[in-house]
Amino acid sequence: PEIVIEILSPGRVNARRDLQIKRELYEIFKVPEYWVVNPFEKHIVVFRYGKEGLKQAKIYAENEILETPVLPKFKLKIKNLFTD
Repeated sequence: PEIVIEILSPGRVNARRDLQIKRELYEIFKVPEYWVVNPFEKHIVVFRYGKEGLKQAKIYAENEILETPVLPKFKLKIKNLFTD
């Protein structure tokens, strides 16, 4: 896949699985982009694959707009994702 998107579930075990174990797996398969959506802290962590593997590129806060070179015309207002 070009992008993998995970939604973080409650609990340390789930966070470790998504932020470490799955990230390492996606790195092995050279997934270009991996997003971890954190509904509790209302942000998205974006990892991008490069020379050094799959590394954290940016944390998008609730007041930001996520754009990605993988989807050139795509724009996501983070606040629209986390409506109450």
